[in-house]
Amino acid sequence: MASIRLREINTLSEEYEFMEDLTKGLFFVVKRCSNKKTTKEFAAKIIHLTKLSAREFNRLQREVKICLKLNHPNIVRLHHTSNENGLCFLFFELVPGGDVFKVLVANDYYTEPEACFAIKQVLEAVQYFHNLNIIHRDLKPENLLTLTKSPDSIIKVSDFSLAVETDGNVFGNFGLVGTLAYMAPEIVKKEKYGKPVDIWCCGVILYLLLVGYPPFWEENKEQLINKIKIADFEFQLPEWNFISDAAKELIRMMLTIDPHKRVTSSAALNHKWIVNNANIV
Repeated sequence: MASIRLREINTLSEEYEFMEDLTKGLFFVVKRCSNKKTTKEFAAKIIHLTKLSAREFNRLQREVKICLKLNHPNIVRLHHTSNENGLCFLFFELVPGGDVFKVLVANDYYTEPEACFAIKQVLEAVQYFHNLNIIHRDLKPENLLTLTKSPDSIIKVSDFSLAVETDGNVFGNFGLVGTLAYMAPEIVKKEKYGKPVDIWCCGVILYLLLVGYPPFWEENKEQLINKIKIADFEFQLPEWNFISDAAKELIRMMLTIDPHKRVTSSAALNHKWIVNNANIV
């Protein structure tokens, strides 16, 4: 993406100081910025509206609509939006620590109390937006931002660009979207799906946090899809000998093939492993 020049954002440049790029996409850039009067910092996502297709523009509108509804300590807050000179500005809460994936790479794995503290925060966010009839559809470590670079950091769920609103607990034809290694069986089977797909993602994340590698992985895409369809994962490698049975039980409950039998966020938060470990960190 071409860099966005300050002359393109004249009016907003009078109100905000735009600093370094935090990340870039094909048609957007995220910059750190600060309000010149209050010094409050934000992560400003700046999108070239003229370069978006009609479908991409509709998705952006949906993302903004959803994000403006969200106000939870474990979800990145969208404070306000603005449009200028064909650019859309989304001023998100700045979360400076990085993301769970980077923390995991630096530490190899999370201890059980650390993993519990992390997944509990994610489940609390999921419970909150599920109660608002929102499905994230792309929960993964890269979309879990951290305040610090430590495994015991506060976590904030980000990137609702693929999120959809649903009619309660009704399943719908929402399409094949997400990140394959985290997709639930009903998505890869191209069946109707609903809120339980986010719980499946949480199960994959929890597995990954505890041992440092995912439950489903194949270089060949079709083989990976086949593994996901039948929930072909195991706890047999040596490192799982050091993981409690309660943790394994919760993972199985999250990675249940039948979405109607998959544990809910509320039930997961009341699982003995969460209850017994959550306050140890």
